[in-house]
Amino acid sequence: DIWLQVQFHLDAMQGVYITGKSFQNAGQVRSHGTQNLLFHFLPLMAGLHDVKGITILDMVTAQEYHQDRLCQVMVLRRSE
Repeated sequence: DIWLQVQFHLDAMQGVYITGKSFQNAGQVRSHGTQNLLFHFLPLMAGLHDVKGITILDMVTAQEYHQDRLCQVMVLRRSE
């Protein structure tokens, strides 16, 4: 079992940014377990964007696991 925190680094994000707190404690995660977390993002421009700038922190050992890209999102302009 490990205790995890998810951190978003705004300086590494482009086009789509996290809103609110830039970190969230995931709590205890068991081996082969999952944990659902809810984050809100703010798109600043239309287009295909990588959601990146994420680090997973092991709260006990302080070991950091940098994630290259979480996913891609397509942001469309609202038609007027």
